[in-house]
Amino acid sequence: DYRDNWTVGYTPDLVAGVWVGNADGKSMQQISGVSGAGPIWHDFMELAERGKPVRDFVRPAGLTQVEVCELSGRLPTPDCPHTRREWFIAGTAPTQVDTWYRRVRIDAASNLPANASTPHERMVDRVQLDLPLPLRDWARTNGWPLVERGESPNAPRSTLHASTPQSLTILRPDPGAIYRISKDLPLAVQRMPIQVQVQDSEIARVDLVFADGQTLASFTQSAFSGFWVLVPGEHTLIARATYKDGHVKDVDKVTIRVLE
Repeated sequence: DYRDNWTVGYTPDLVAGVWVGNADGKSMQQISGVSGAGPIWHDFMELAERGKPVRDFVRPAGLTQVEVCELSGRLPTPDCPHTRREWFIAGTAPTQVDTWYRRVRIDAASNLPANASTPHERMVDRVQLDLPLPLRDWARTNGWPLVERGESPNAPRSTLHASTPQSLTILRPDPGAIYRISKDLPLAVQRMPIQVQVQDSEIARVDLVFADGQTLASFTQSAFSGFWVLVPGEHTLIARATYKDGHVKDVDKVTIRVLE
């Protein structure tokens, strides 16, 4: 709503952030970070660094480089077409194998998942994308080859991702995420976004609970996102599904750290 726009950038010697907005919180008139904060940041940095020698960034200690699948950021399988080497703080590198690229058997005539009535000569194996729900409409609009829901349960898949997509997934926070509490801000505004994805219509309620049993948040089918005020320590969040028939199951979990 053009209420707050930011530009934050840095050199090896200086970090600067610029905020542009109205003090009373009212919307501006078509002012974005590019047209508002960006030019101010640029001019300030040009002046502050004038006459100083250009220096390259020095890679700090404690980093490790891991090859990941570009699209998901997880460890690549043979079906991942594009990989890259990425830097991670030691101990935060991904440990889960990519599940976004899946090898499935489809009907070559319809490009839909093969089933028991598909003639053998029309069955072909192809690598398609099984993206999280928030990305599927965008990917379909842009012509990406998606695994369609309703795929035959007997369709072959590579041994590295033989399980079906989880019925309940924690999207935020990311596994291994590290947050730091600022002493300069009120604690009440230092919040972590939480979001879960539900792909099973039989799930009636989702509870995010800590490993000690304390409930962080409860969601209904209409809202599976919210915020949590940061608390120092290491926390394991568990996504607990309550199904319409009454049974309860822990489906997914992530571990994060909050530093003071």
